[in-house]
Amino acid sequence: MKRVAQRGARGIFVLALLAASMPACADGEWRKVEPKKLTELSGLAASGAHSGTHWAHNDDGAARLFAIRANGGAAAAPTEIAGAENEDWEDVTRSGGVLYVADMGNNANDRRDLGVYEIPEPTPGTAQVRAKRFIRVRYPDQVSFPPTRLEFDCEALFFDRGALYFVTKHRESQSKFGYGAKLYRLKLADVRKDEVSELALVGSTRDIWAATDAALSPSGKRLALLSLTGIWLFDRPAQGDNWLASKRAFIPASKRGLEAIEWIDDTTLLVGTDENGDSRSKLRRFDVRAAGTVSSN
Repeated sequence: MKRVAQRGARGIFVLALLAASMPACADGEWRKVEPKKLTELSGLAASGAHSGTHWAHNDDGAARLFAIRANGGAAAAPTEIAGAENEDWEDVTRSGGVLYVADMGNNANDRRDLGVYEIPEPTPGTAQVRAKRFIRVRYPDQVSFPPTRLEFDCEALFFDRGALYFVTKHRESQSKFGYGAKLYRLKLADVRKDEVSELALVGSTRDIWAATDAALSPSGKRLALLSLTGIWLFDRPAQGDNWLASKRAFIPASKRGLEAIEWIDDTTLLVGTDENGDSRSKLRRFDVRAAGTVSSN
């Protein structure tokens, strides 16, 4: 995310009610990340081969991945990604030995070069790896650039059952966020070389204000969706894959610049912030075992 907007009065009222009704779920304190060049933390993904390691990235600048620990320490030197450019990287997710990096930031809603880099997961400390491919994507419901309704900025990506899922962040204007999010799906088996893949619209909600990241729990039973106001938790749908319509919980988080989220285990989340201009990004653990459910608005 490259700019920040103020929350509306409706959002403050809703969050005040939620905060008053929710149990305390925070565990730990905000810790600065060690890599000094990781100043705009925008995505987190747990390593599949290296226990205790998380892959992280900035939202622009050099195309590289940082190997970090949950306490913010550096696991190794950063890895440069050959064959990739960081126009506006917003999230990273993993399936098996492959990392998927979403170059989907779209503040003005006018980009025609959106897509996802497919990258073999490197060994921490590897100087450079090459991206396998860039999967170009488009939204099925965007017909103008920019559109009248600014609903095509995406900062949240997760993988589930052979598909990548994208959650959008809506705006009232380029400088002000609004309520709403859409969920899209891309089945990797349907991707064709040198073609632009059309995403499939799965569902939507008007309850979420400024979604910034997403992560599926190790068991696959729960989806964590980060917003600039806190953490939303969704149970796996009983049928289909419309996660946004399933049972949910909310954990308020009074910290600016909430940008990245990943699971440490099925009850613990790691949340990252870019601090909106502070010199160092930060990380914090959240224990979500006590999170209750809330009804949709």
